[in-house]
Amino acid sequence: MLATRRGTRNFLKNPFRTKELLTIIRRFLDARYPSTRTLAERIGAYVMDHAYDASLRIDDLCSHFNISPRYVSKLFREHLVTSFKKCVAAHRVLRAKQLIESGDEPLYSVADKCGFRNYRQLTSTFKKVEGMLPRTDRE
Repeated sequence: MLATRRGTRNFLKNPFRTKELLTIIRRFLDARYPSTRTLAERIGAYVMDHAYDASLRIDDLCSHFNISPRYVSKLFREHLVTSFKKCVAAHRVLRAKQLIESGDEPLYSVADKCGFRNYRQLTSTFKKVEGMLPRTDRE
């Protein structure tokens, strides 16, 4: 069909039902303008995928999702029940904990693999999140 070759994703055959038209419109609007919950879930998934990148900043989310920093913060508070900073820290510490428990890798290397700037930041963040030092967890 010519329409599908030119990029048409949805079409209605005549005579069409109003219900079919509304379903197509809803799908289009959900893709174009997601609900706040859907957007928050997408942001959470993005953070999970990019948490180990040491250069990840809230501005990256803003440019990726084309929204303001204030709105990102609001979505985190209302739907993810945390802050951007705490979410990233939790992902990084979880990964660090897995690496520490699974081997004898030096902590500076673990810090690098988990997105921490250095060993000191790993130690500080790990203690805030887990309540103990990474060395203690290793023992």
